[in-house]
Amino acid sequence: MRSWLRFALLTGVLVGCAGGIGMTGTASAQDVRPGGRVIKFDAYRNGSHFGVSTVKIVGSKGAETVEVVTALRVGLGPITVFKYLLRTRIQWREGRIERLESVVNDDGEVFRVDARRTDAGLMVEGVDGKLTVAAEILATTYWQADMLTRHELLSIQHGRVLKVGFETLGEETIVSEGKQSIATHFAMRGDLDLDIWYDTQGEWVKLTFKVDNSDIEYRRVTVGPSDLASFVPLDQVPGVSGSDVQALIDP
Repeated sequence: MRSWLRFALLTGVLVGCAGGIGMTGTASAQDVRPGGRVIKFDAYRNGSHFGVSTVKIVGSKGAETVEVVTALRVGLGPITVFKYLLRTRIQWREGRIERLESVVNDDGEVFRVDARRTDAGLMVEGVDGKLTVAAEILATTYWQADMLTRHELLSIQHGRVLKVGFETLGEETIVSEGKQSIATHFAMRGDLDLDIWYDTQGEWVKLTFKVDNSDIEYRRVTVGPSDLASFVPLDQVPGVSGSDVQALIDP
């Protein structure tokens, strides 16, 4: 169990954010205050629900504050076999990352990424130490249209630069928030190997990938009032228990 999850999490596949292709959101995304919205995905492994990824986006275009929480748990009843919790906060200014903070509890192993904008670019401190990357780089949160044109992304799991490419595979009918929707299917290949769909309104509605014999799928679902309470403080992530993570998955 841990081997395939670790591979996926190392590359940032399970960490998601939401948004649109040149859009600021649709009416189906729950507003949290003027200019803000919350979007949620349920995560499935071989058809079984095992986690959620919820995203809050607040602010005007190019100056957003984005909050992400991704919670995954595998268990045998009350016994936790594997737990994972990620909390990320990204502040944008003039369409570029101004500050990025990310904390991950990967089954008890804690990772941190901290990035700040400087005159030389975006200075990133992650698992491999410090590096400076292009100020225009996008993170593996998938909420911006420009991601589909980029060849490098910054992993919010470990602070590494990932090399990727995209291919458009055409329109398909998928289910989003319990309703059928027409969406365009894109394939991302390289250091990240996944498939992602955006609907005709430019909203991210689905994501899939395979690890070993496991099929992972993110399904866009309707946001509920309790989901607004899932954004736990970043400093609480290192100490979370399996039951804490389960409470975020099934509030």
